[in-house]
Amino acid sequence: MTGSWAAAQRRRRLAGMGAVLGVHVLAGVALMAGLGRKPSDSPEQPVQARLIQEPRAIPPPPPPPPPPPPPP
Repeated sequence: MTGSWAAAQRRRRLAGMGAVLGVHVLAGVALMAGLGRKPSDSPEQPVQARLIQEPRAIPPPPPPPPPPPPPP
């Protein structure tokens, strides 16, 4: 009984390590493919931005509450 449990655990651990190794290999391939390309050139003319609406004025904060009355 104990031997089958240990074998199942070993199999599960190996499957997990294989999955982690596969993810690392895929990440390395993706990184190398991305670094292999020439970066795109920046646009020659600057991009102009326009305001669509005027920014709204921020309302002032509410006044502080009145002080409590003095004790009798």
